[in-house]
Amino acid sequence: MRGGAVALAAFVFSLAAATARGQPTRTRDVGFAVVRYDKNVAQRAGADRALGAITLNEALFSQTARTLSYANGLLSMFDDGRFSLQGTLAGARYSAPISAPILVNRAFNDYQGDFTLSAATTAQDGFMPTLHLVLDGGVTLASQRRALRSAVGMARTFDGTRWRTTVLGSSRFWMEQGRARYALNATPVQLQGGDIISDFEGTWSWEGRGGRYELIGGLRTGEGIIGKSSWGGFSASWPIFSGAYIAVSVGSYPVDLLQSLPGGRYAALSVRVPPRGFPQRSRALPRPVVPPPLIHPELPTQYPIAVVVGEPYDSLYLREVRVWAPGNPVVELLADFTDWVAVPLVRQAGGDWLGYYRVPPGARRVNLRLNGREVVVPMNLSEIDDEFSGRVGVLIVK
Repeated sequence: MRGGAVALAAFVFSLAAATARGQPTRTRDVGFAVVRYDKNVAQRAGADRALGAITLNEALFSQTARTLSYANGLLSMFDDGRFSLQGTLAGARYSAPISAPILVNRAFNDYQGDFTLSAATTAQDGFMPTLHLVLDGGVTLASQRRALRSAVGMARTFDGTRWRTTVLGSSRFWMEQGRARYALNATPVQLQGGDIISDFEGTWSWEGRGGRYELIGGLRTGEGIIGKSSWGGFSASWPIFSGAYIAVSVGSYPVDLLQSLPGGRYAALSVRVPPRGFPQRSRALPRPVVPPPLIHPELPTQYPIAVVVGEPYDSLYLREVRVWAPGNPVVELLADFTDWVAVPLVRQAGGDWLGYYRVPPGARRVNLRLNGREVVVPMNLSEIDDEFSGRVGVLIVK
């Protein structure tokens, strides 16, 4: 079992690292963290002092209208010579959206079902590895500015000594108001021994003063609680240049009762490396190229703000990018294919905006900046959380 879980941890890490090299939707973060494990977890080395670690995190995200795939790998090298690997693989399948019933249609426009399968593993030098498998099914009620997902599932966990089976539930609500986002999670769990615990966590994130900030607070209730019953944290990130970000975070986290992992306190500093690496020399902002258009992509004008891309003009994927944003004097495009540099669009008659940029196929991450200040997600796109950029839209380009 030990060798198998270590191999899975290494496989997940290498998959996130190796596959991401060819995918523009990957992220790579390098940083330094200090952690102090809870003293009541005496069997873990380092519980009586703070440990420093250099960290490398690779993530790969892919989404279509009906599916989602995610891979993440974290390598930590501690100052006492030990190392640890953490890996996650997850996939989800969604039903087609259905109009919300009359009972809730004032708050939500539609709903859809989903099934999610995930695997998480840890391997640490000197300790037995862990493996956590979860299968759950849920229903999401959604509108443009809020969503509610409720789900129930089963988990099978190897905590380093034995296998356990648990029943899981979850409920998550989030809403957006202006440039702030609020979320509340409730996660009841029935452990194999019959004990029931529930975790409640609230998140408040907002944008301002050139950065993105987030506050987290959590509370654990129920039977058989080990370690702290409350936790919290604060994080902030700012763009540096050419798609690079810097982030700082401090806080605490609770004991993982399923994988028997300790809780602790932490402080971290990390840098997100641009998808194409750091530039070798300074460069001017990319300007729109205006070749003669062939076929204009159709704009979904039923949304207040929308973005579409056309067919490629050449083998380097030069495409027409059209944005529907009437009533705004300035509209700029921010996307992974522009290295998150705000690039200009040209106003057209009738409320649409136009630009020509190289957009490779795949799940592209896109936002718009209006009037040089407000950054918004186009309303015709699905939204996801990005650690450094906040909420971003996902545009599927063929």
